[in-house]
Amino acid sequence: MADPAIDGEYVGPSTLTTSGNLPGPNKPVSTTRQTRTTTIQTEAVSFQGPIPPPALLREYNEIVPNGADRIMKMAEAQTQHRINLESIVIKGDDRRANWGLVTGFTIGVLVLVLSFVLVMYGHGVEGTVLGSVDLIGLVSLFVYGRTERSKELRRRDQKNKELTKRK
Repeated sequence: MADPAIDGEYVGPSTLTTSGNLPGPNKPVSTTRQTRTTTIQTEAVSFQGPIPPPALLREYNEIVPNGADRIMKMAEAQTQHRINLESIVIKGDDRRANWGLVTGFTIGVLVLVLSFVLVMYGHGVEGTVLGSVDLIGLVSLFVYGRTERSKELRRRDQKNKELTKRK
């Protein structure tokens, strides 16, 4: 069968001849216009968190045996996993911080002892310079750490204030 659309006009099946010839340019064309209406409806559902809303859980139970129970167990396992990871990270951070303090203190004391030994053996200038540099470095590090901690606390306070204003 030939294409019934000619020059953008719809040619109804009644205008086709039995031989399948389409009407030519000099032949009258009977046009019948048909209108089709298509309605498309979409629905979007969203939720936050690992657990779907109760209605959706009931639907999971209809599709998968014990579907809701499996989802709840998965959410509980994921929560426990996250808690364990956070615990490991916090303990590791604490351990690294403590070792950093111990190492820094040990190095500082050793350098001060070395500077004292230098002064005792007649190298007063070298021992004094070494001890002074060590003390200045330790004090600077302490002041820098306190300043950075203070900046971080101010930044967190500002962020908390912004979050509470939005609600």
